[in-house]
Amino acid sequence: MQRKILDSRAATPGFLNLKDDDYFDNRCQQLCSHVQQWVLRFSKFSDMRACRLTSEINDEKTIDRLDNAVLDGSDVDSYLNDRVRRRDIFMSMTMNMIWEFVFTRYLFGMDREQRQKLKSLEKLLIEVGPAQAVRQWRAVTLTLLCKRANFRDQRELDTEAVVQAVFQTLSKILPPPGNLEGQIQSQLRRVMREAVDLSVEMRTQRAEYMMLPPLQPEYDADGELAATVHFDAAMMNERSGNLSMSNEDIEAQGAVVRIVLFPLVVKRGDDDGVGEDKVVVCPAQVLVARDKGKRHLTPSSDAGGASLGAPSRLSVVTDHSMAHSDGQYLAGHA
Repeated sequence: MQRKILDSRAATPGFLNLKDDDYFDNRCQQLCSHVQQWVLRFSKFSDMRACRLTSEINDEKTIDRLDNAVLDGSDVDSYLNDRVRRRDIFMSMTMNMIWEFVFTRYLFGMDREQRQKLKSLEKLLIEVGPAQAVRQWRAVTLTLLCKRANFRDQRELDTEAVVQAVFQTLSKILPPPGNLEGQIQSQLRRVMREAVDLSVEMRTQRAEYMMLPPLQPEYDADGELAATVHFDAAMMNERSGNLSMSNEDIEAQGAVVRIVLFPLVVKRGDDDGVGEDKVVVCPAQVLVARDKGKRHLTPSSDAGGASLGAPSRLSVVTDHSMAHSDGQYLAGHA
């Protein structure tokens, strides 16, 4: 069966919707820009309103999401108090939820029972077959299942659930004007469908495309920051408005990452699913802590979008950075 699948590769490009690194880099850039534009609108619709601070929010999960948005121990309330800088927090939280609810799914829009069965089967195949054959099986199987009418219906329902989760979470921090709620949700719905489409396309390739877990702060038993994350030019792009320094210069200075706006996206194997080489498709979009007391204004705060920077095609993804992703689709999440 494996030989049959591999021999059929030449006939499948018209059947599989195969894309390359450049395509997914561009799609990630678009998604990042569109999420950023939505966050800008969400914040500006309540431009004259103050955010609720962490002490005023009666929801532990929302407070945890706020705290996890800042990696260097800075006070998240200082961001929420600023009608411009709060957008960076909203962007980080929104992308974290999109990663959690969309990109960790074995296939977004598939019912839980079917996901579990396919995950179990893929685990068995990995134990006995070559990775290339298993990846081909996954691409073909998921592409076929995507065409079922009940899959499309379930995907719409699941997409709406994520839209409501994001909207309700941010509304606990900054309640939008009642007369604009419908418009805000409609705009978010378009962005979420784009994220869902991207996640499905990533899962139906022969190569393994993965959005890695967003970085989160680490605390010790006393609640103190245990470690900081240093900027890595091979896997990150600094997104602030200060264009006088290259990413390599920022890394050389030992800069500390403060906020992740968009997670790292990587690829394992070539376009035919051959090999285990891991490459960066789209670097993580981050803000670093340049100054003790203030941060430079970001393009996200001004214009709602900016270039993501040139992605690296080198095999620079370390085993440590991939550790959480290897089991992302086969364990932990359904």
